[in-house]
Amino acid sequence: MIKRVILPSLLMLLLFNVSFAVTAEPVEQEQAQTFSPEDISAFEKKFKEIDVYMDYLKARMVEHNDIISMYTEAERLFRDLKTSPDIKDIELSRQHLKLKLEILEEKAEQKVSYIKRMDFMYQAMLILGMTMIIFMVVYSIYMYARRK
Repeated sequence: MIKRVILPSLLMLLLFNVSFAVTAEPVEQEQAQTFSPEDISAFEKKFKEIDVYMDYLKARMVEHNDIISMYTEAERLFRDLKTSPDIKDIELSRQHLKLKLEILEEKAEQKVSYIKRMDFMYQAMLILGMTMIIFMVVYSIYMYARRK
């Protein structure tokens, strides 16, 4: 009689344990709701690098309105993400901001590269032009002196 009562109760206990183990939801790790100090300093460093490019473009008086608009948009997003406590997916936000900054930095680098190449071409044309003028003046003086 004890075997009749113990065996079914053990089977029922085993079934309940298996069913609870299967239906139990995995515990999600608590995600940080704000950026870490390392992330903030990395993003601020990127903004400073882009500021250097923008200062160079401003000093050269180059039109860079597209970069300014992208910069203000990225800066606004960074400020919102840094101060807002109710961010749902911090990792997605971090990746989005990182991608925006990479695109912005690439555009700024490209524009600075174009400006530097154009400066080099201008200087090369100026030197070649001056060399040709000096050569022509010297040749003219030489021919004039030879004729006399």
